[in-house]
Formats: sequence, structure tokens, C-alpha cells
Amino acid sequence: MTIGVLPAFQVNQWGDSRKQAREERQFLGRLYDEYQRAIDELQTVNDESELGVMSKTGGAFGARNDPAKLQEFQSAPDSAVSPASFALRRSATPHRRS
Repeated sequence: MTIGVLPAFQVNQWGDSRKQAREERQFLGRLYDEYQRAIDELQTVNDESELGVMSKTGGAFGARNDPAKLQEFQSAPDSAVSPASFALRRSATPHRRS
């Protein structure tokens, strides 16, 4: 009787180990998918942010020689980057030649 119980117990443990390994793989797959979606979402937000900055930067550079545009740009409420801040940054950072 003991001889039959031991192999049955080992088969049961083997089955449990396979089940646990399968559940771990499924969990890791879901975790990977979730992280991939988060990375994609962050990339989208980053791309949109870069476009917004580029558009505001272009507005600042376009306004630098036109007093009317400069006044309009400086008074814009959503202007996170003002021409004055560009002037401060330009004077604070040395120019590098490549």
C-alpha cells in the first residue's frame, strides 16, 4: 500500500508544480502587457508634450523680431516658455561648438 501512495503523491506534487508555473507565466504575461501599455501611454504623453514645447518655442523665436507678436506671446496665459526665459537661459549656458 505504501508503495502506491508515494508515486501518487509525487505525481500530485508534479501536477501542482506545473499548475503553479503556468499561473506564474500567465501573471508575468499580464504584468508585461500592463507595463507595455504604460510605456506606450507615457511615450504618447511625452510626444504630445514635445510638440507643445516645440510649438511654443517656435512662437517665441518667431516673435523675437516682431514687437506685436512678442507682446502677444508674452501675454499668452498658457505660455510656459517666455522669450525672457530664453534670454536668461542663453546667457546662463555657454555656447558649445560641435
